[in-house]
Amino acid sequence: MKKSTDLMSILGWVFGFALMYIGICLSKSIATGAYSFNAGNIVNFFDPTSLFIVVGGTLTALMVSFPASQITKIPKHLMIVLTPKQYEPINYINQLVEFAKKARINGLLALEEDLEHIEDNFLKSSMLMVVDSIDPEKVKQQLESRLEHLDERHAVDRSLYSKGAGYAPAFGWEMGPPSGAQLSALERMGICPDDVECAGKASKLIDRITKRRKEGLTTPKQIRYLENKGFQHVGTWPFDAAKTLIDRIAGNGWFVPRDIHPATYAPPVQEVIGW
Repeated sequence: MKKSTDLMSILGWVFGFALMYIGICLSKSIATGAYSFNAGNIVNFFDPTSLFIVVGGTLTALMVSFPASQITKIPKHLMIVLTPKQYEPINYINQLVEFAKKARINGLLALEEDLEHIEDNFLKSSMLMVVDSIDPEKVKQQLESRLEHLDERHAVDRSLYSKGAGYAPAFGWEMGPPSGAQLSALERMGICPDDVECAGKASKLIDRITKRRKEGLTTPKQIRYLENKGFQHVGTWPFDAAKTLIDRIAGNGWFVPRDIHPATYAPPVQEVIGW
């Protein structure tokens, strides 16, 4: 028996966090549907209030449900996951065969000196009962009883994490379909409801668009219309600058005026005011 680092568990954690980070930082253009990478999105995703409620609430609920002796095992369980013990059945088989040969030739008492070198406690205690000439049926019952106790202890340890998963919010409502009110709000804001698969995404979009409104930035409708005309980075423009430009295009028969080049156009600097 030996310990070794479980690389798959470590890689699973690393890749899991990396993929979540990439997913958070990827943004989809409302107008063109193209994806861009924005590391600043991680700031919008991190919410200390939610962190305290979810993580803190789950931990305190577990503290109420389980004794301190069980909670303090969490670091130990983490080490077992990362550095599990490696058991080699063939080594145990070979060892038992050697013990059987020696006992057949020299008797059971001849095994006493070999027991001191057995590292596995379960095997060592088993062989001690055999050497002490305890009835084989009683030895079997003792060993089965120890295994049942081991299973019960592991079941209690597993229940700690099962209950923790049950206490923590599962965000089920976020994965459900968007509500009628959400779809109506998105449609008024210029977002196609057919592209919104779940309530969580709808809520996030409404929050982001509301925030843009307070900051006086362009609406989704403005972004989609002007970027389809060839203008660049319309999402960073002030609302009033986009409105003024669209009014000029409308006054020109919905054609871009000849003195404006969409690919290089930059709106004039002005004070940003909300919608």
